[in-house]
Formats: sequence, structure tokens, C-alpha cells
Amino acid sequence: MNLIRTAVQRPIGTTMAFAVVILLGTTSLLNLPLDLLPELSFPSLSISTDYPGAGPEEVENLVTRVIEETVGTAVGVEDVFSTSSEGSSRVTVTFPFGTDLDAAAADVRVALERARRRLPEAASTPIVFKFDPSQQPIMQLGLIATAAEVGPVELRQIAEDQLQFRLERVPGVAAITLAGGLRRRVLVEMDPVRLQAFTLSEREILSALAGSNLVAPGGQVLEGTRRLGLRVLSRDLDVGQIGRTVVAVRDGVPVYVADVARVSVGLEDPTSVVRVNGQPGVLIQVQKQSGANTVAVSNRIHREVADVGPTLAGTDLLVLNDGARFIRRALASVRQAILIGGGLAVGVLFVFLRDWRAVLVIGTALPISVIATFALMFFFGYTLNLMTLGALAMGIGMLIDAAIVVLENIHRHREEGQDGPAAAAAGAQEVASAIVASTLTTVVVFLPVIFLRGGVITTQLFFQFSVVVVFALLCSLVVATTLIPMLSARLPHLTRARGTAEQSGAMQRSYRRLLTWALSHRRAVFAASGAFFILATASLLLIGRETLPAADEGEIFASLTMPAGTRLEVTDGVLARFEALVREHVPE
Repeated sequence: MNLIRTAVQRPIGTTMAFAVVILLGTTSLLNLPLDLLPELSFPSLSISTDYPGAGPEEVENLVTRVIEETVGTAVGVEDVFSTSSEGSSRVTVTFPFGTDLDAAAADVRVALERARRRLPEAASTPIVFKFDPSQQPIMQLGLIATAAEVGPVELRQIAEDQLQFRLERVPGVAAITLAGGLRRRVLVEMDPVRLQAFTLSEREILSALAGSNLVAPGGQVLEGTRRLGLRVLSRDLDVGQIGRTVVAVRDGVPVYVADVARVSVGLEDPTSVVRVNGQPGVLIQVQKQSGANTVAVSNRIHREVADVGPTLAGTDLLVLNDGARFIRRALASVRQAILIGGGLAVGVLFVFLRDWRAVLVIGTALPISVIATFALMFFFGYTLNLMTLGALAMGIGMLIDAAIVVLENIHRHREEGQDGPAAAAAGAQEVASAIVASTLTTVVVFLPVIFLRGGVITTQLFFQFSVVVVFALLCSLVVATTLIPMLSARLPHLTRARGTAEQSGAMQRSYRRLLTWALSHRRAVFAASGAFFILATASLLLIGRETLPAADEGEIFASLTMPAGTRLEVTDGVLARFEALVREHVPE
């Protein structure tokens, strides 16, 4: 092969080419983002509609059924299922894997626009969105009070005014959701006797309050060469101003809100309770933008928390849950497995070759093939995740197979008296077709997965896995047919140690005896092979099946459902007992 001879005859050019590969791969590795798994897409759309004040039955009959009938006729829909609850409708539409969800979402929105007039006037416009795992919170923070003067109202206000906007401006953050604490609100308590005396209804009071508290465009004014826009500013600034709102005129006398109702400032009715380590607090959930890297966003949030935390007087800001923590631990474990596997592979080589120079030559194939793969991952937009690192871990042993065969054949030619360059070129060319065929037989196993893009979830998971394995093997093939012959030609003659020759001879004698026995006991060999085949088949039927193995993230989530209609304080009391049990029986 001309490539082999060129590599041997031009060592400087070959060395520089691989130096460029190493530089490019190392730079790519430093810029590769970390994530747990490759980006996944699920062929489903969710349609959310609000119908305030309506019960589950009304929501189902007036909203959910209309939406189901509408989207059920869209092209490509497989299944439609829904959930109707008080004031809310949620309809999920699934499509076959491989469906263009952007086009499907457009079709669904068009169908919903046609059906909008069939929905109640008080119902909101249906919102269509795709299911995206990135929409799940990647981090949860807890804000608790450390001073007596900071209560639930102050905690909520601190979270909204001083914390939320700072976290939302962090690059990669999509939204910040708050839960817990209390907000202040204005209470307008109507007096039914006075309403009757002035012949007013609650709807008139509500309309008057809504009309007096707004900011609206007021048209335009032409002044000379300028065109000015006008706005109607009518915002209520305090309780007294709300009480002075005119709701009607009786016998030429205005009737104010304060005449028929009592206006005061109070607290909103709590709909949820948040406790952090047994103390009332505010839960802050962080959602990342689609496509943003989880670990990178987590690192930025940690830096922001470290900066803003000390400025929040009378409070303590805690990181309760960080999705990137498990990713870091998982990837560190896989990286450790790669290093250990590579070290063991080199150790085995030394045991059999007993020559550190031979081990050094073959050992170059392993890191160069891996580093070159990092460049491919960077330019393809991949991440360092369990699948890509798992592919490298699995291929560690295979990456040096071709190099061992080439070096062994070059060594044989050196023993026959040829000089370094001639032995390197001849030895590599003799086995080139064999190692190419051997590598390609492994490569073709992964090709079907590569060409099944957009398929089921398992295909999406193993696509990057297959690409990385294939590219790493092809890189190892190039290294074995170029760099290994070039290095072998420049190094002194690699002689076998005496122990190596004795070890090799003992292995050959043992294998010869085993082979002789097998050829003379063919029935026993066939019977044993058949028994192992049956046992393996039976074991396959008994093995469980799942998309991903169970993982211990070091966290436990518990969910508790109370009977419908249970008051919040009752549920809170039950959960307080659960918290006490956890502290008592799970001290760690």
C-alpha cells in the first residue's frame, strides 16, 4: 500500500500530521460540554388550556372533548389522551417516531384555531408545546429566613425582587419558577345590604375596578412635524385610591367603591406550603434553555449563588438539588474506567511482549485514536456523555488490536534480516488487508444504528455511541498502518526477551494439546457447545429489558396523595409527620 510506504519514507511529515491531530483533539476536548445523555426528542405534543372557575366535568365536556375531536383528525396522530382537572385541561397527542414535530405542531395549531369558536369564551387560548426533557428543572434552590423579622411575605418579596431577575439573566437559563412564601393582596369585601340599597351588582363593581386600573394606548396626536403617541395611565397606587373609584352615579351623585365595600390590604390565601430543612421557605426552580449544557448552566448558577447569597440580609440561600452533580459523578466514573482499562491493556501487552519499546510503540495507537475522536465529537456537536464515553471505554481493547498484529509481523521481518524501513513497509503491507477486514467486520456491526436516525429512543441513544466507536476504530486502523510502521522503522531492533520466548512456547504447546484433544473428541465438543447455546438462549429469555439501567443518584423523592377536598393545613400536618419520621429513621 502506497500509504504505508509513504508514512515510512516520510517520518517528519507523518509525525507532523499526527501532531496536528493531537493538537486539534486536545483543543476539542477542552471545549466539549458535559451532559448525562445525548439530546433526545419525543414524538408528542401537549395542549394546555385554562378554564378558570370550572369544575373537572365542565372542563372535560366543554374544553377537553372539543380539543380531542379537533386534534384527532390531524395527519399522523397515533394516540390522544387527556387529563381534566379543576380549571385546567391537558391533552397529549403522540405521533410515530421520526415525525417532524415542528410541522405536526403547525398542523395542530391550525386545527385548534378553527375550533376556537367552539370553546367557552372564558377559556384561554390553547397552548401547544413539545415535550422536552430540558424543560425539567435542572436545579432547585431554597431560600430560608435566618432573622426573626423576615417572614413568609418578606421571603417571597426577596425572592421576586432581588433573586429571580439575577438568576434569569444567567446565560443558558430559560425560566425561574418560585413556590412558597406569601404575597400581599388588596381585599375588596362587598356589603350585600349596601349593594342592594344602591341597586348594584358584583359584576358592576368588578368592571369598574378593571376599567380604572389599566394602561392602554390612547391614539396619536399630530403636532407640527411630529407624531406623538398617547397612553391612558390609570393605575391604582394605594388602597385609598381604589376606594375612591366611581362605580355608578345615582341622582347625580357618584357612588364610590368605599360606599359599598371595605377595602384593605391582606395576604393571599396560601395554596402551597414549602419547607426547607423543617423551616418555612421559598423553593426556586431553574429551567435551562433547550440545547444549553446542563453542567455549564449549573456552574454559572453556583457562581451567581455565591455572589448574591451574602447580599440577601436575614436569609440563607441553599442549593437543594443539582442535576449536574450526578452527571459529574457518572462521567468521572466512566473516565476512571477508561484510564484503568487503558492501563490494564498496556500492562497485558508488557506481560506478553516483555519489551518496553514495543509497548511504547503500540501504546501510541490508543491515546491518538481516542484524542482524534474528541475532534469528531466537537465538530459534530456531540457532548461528553455516558454514551460517547461508554463507546470509548468499550473500544479501548479493540483500538490496539491492529497495532499488535502490524508490530508482530514487522518484528518477524526484522528477525529475517531486513533493515528497519524495509521490514516496516513489508511487514505492514502483508497484514494490511487482514487488519482492514478485521476492523471493518466490527465497524459494520454499528452501521445500521448510524443510518437509523430519528427512530425510537434507543436508536437516538446509541447513534452517538455507534459513530464514536466507528470513528475510533477507523482512527486506530490509520494509526496501525502509518504511525506504527514509521516508529518501528526508526527504533532499534525489538528483540524478544528470553522469558517472552519461553512463555510463548509454553502457550503454543498448551494450545496444541487442547486442539488435539478437541479434534479427537468431536462429539463431546459438539455436545458441550450445544449445551452452552441452549443455556445462553434460556438465559436471554429470563433477562429483564429496560431502556436505561437503574442509577443511584443519591436522592429519594416521595409523593403523597390525600383524599380530594382535603384542606391545605391537614395535608401540611401529615407531611410534617413524614418529615419527622425521615429525620428520626434516616439520620444520614
